[in-house]
Amino acid sequence: MRGDTLGVVGQRNTLETNPSTTVLVVGGPQALVDCTAQASRTVPVAEVVSCELRDAPTKVAELWPFAIVMSEDLYGFDAAEFDALARDVSARLITVYVESRTLVRDPGDLGEKILEAFRRRMA
Repeated sequence: MRGDTLGVVGQRNTLETNPSTTVLVVGGPQALVDCTAQASRTVPVAEVVSCELRDAPTKVAELWPFAIVMSEDLYGFDAAEFDALARDVSARLITVYVESRTLVRDPGDLGEKILEAFRRRMA
């Protein structure tokens, strides 16, 4: 199955999302998506895409994001699986503390982490 997924990714239409510029937000409330979009401005070409938790494996395989952003709580649900998912596509997994559906507490260096992930992917 993995070989089939990789073959499909290699044959994608160039008008689709570019994997070298995609940041995927998994299972986050709109506040996390907005915070990630703001922080992603450190990479002017970055496109932020969000998905539900249940769609994460499919979206990661389709998009090959350079960074995957999720709440610390969600990450704690199955850290090993999320780490493996990010590793499979050479993405950086970044967790953020989400206080409520409308509040991301101190995203701090999220922009720097996204920029670092982008640089690592481009190297």
